[in-house]
Amino acid sequence: MDTTLLNIKDLQIWYKTYRGNAKVVDKINFYINKGEKVALVGESGCGKTTTMKSILQILDARNSIIPNGEILYKGKDILKMTYNDLKDIRRKEVSMISQAPSAALNPVYTVGEQIIDIIKYSDQFKKMSKKEMKKLAFEKIKDVMIPDQERIYNTYPHQLSGGMKQRICIAMSLVVPKSLLIADEPGTALDVTIQKQIHKLLEQLVEEKNMSLIMITHSLAVAREMTERIYVMYAGNIVETCKTIELFNNPLHPYTQGLMKCVPRLTGGGIFEGIYGYVPDYINPAPGCRFSPRCSYAMEICNRKKPPVFAIDKEHQVSCFKYS
Repeated sequence: MDTTLLNIKDLQIWYKTYRGNAKVVDKINFYINKGEKVALVGESGCGKTTTMKSILQILDARNSIIPNGEILYKGKDILKMTYNDLKDIRRKEVSMISQAPSAALNPVYTVGEQIIDIIKYSDQFKKMSKKEMKKLAFEKIKDVMIPDQERIYNTYPHQLSGGMKQRICIAMSLVVPKSLLIADEPGTALDVTIQKQIHKLLEQLVEEKNMSLIMITHSLAVAREMTERIYVMYAGNIVETCKTIELFNNPLHPYTQGLMKCVPRLTGGGIFEGIYGYVPDYINPAPGCRFSPRCSYAMEICNRKKPPVFAIDKEHQVSCFKYS
């Protein structure tokens, strides 16, 4: 029996610019099983959010191109779906918590109207009365630790702080349980204590509803706490993937090792190292490994040839000629 929920194969995503096409996602492979919790980790601009937005097909078609790849959801290619099929995926199957709540919320509708719309168009709750829908909306607002639910329900997004808007986006993504939840830095605008509570809420929901979770994060600590498996992404490439605990015990790719050295430790130890250099030019990337200009282990082959995926063992894979 196939347990794979989502399988991305050789996906490329380009953005149109005045200088040419920026090759932001470069033939990545990614999968998640039913009920699994996976992290996608990497620095800003490496293509994490772009990749996840392609699953819901919410990239701006005017300035983005997907020249190659497949996004198989339950065996069906999302890139070949009709508009009606895509609507079903968005309403019934996949939910996404946006990193930019101000852009995700409609400024001309109240918070309550936007939550009710999600409930109204779901198969699970569409037969509810208006009173029951409102009660459910109140419950979800309360779940994300917001007091005075009735006032918030009748509030417009511009009347809320950034952290409150983020929590409303989380409530909207949780109001109808779905098969896959994509959480794009859900704790970014939140206080540390609220962030911890929200992470616990996400974990609880995923466990109770047997949902799959993709956690997009810069924080290795969050990935370690919340997920079972990690993908490390650099400049549009997946450079390493393995079980979460294995990554912390045995990081192999030079970029992963560099990330680990940047993490402050409670034991102290002076100023921690950064990763020397800059991300590559996406419009004219080098033909070889995109990390090679910043890598202390770089060899001649790294500058002219892209490294394939080397299987260290069944669960641990790394894209680096060092392990060839």
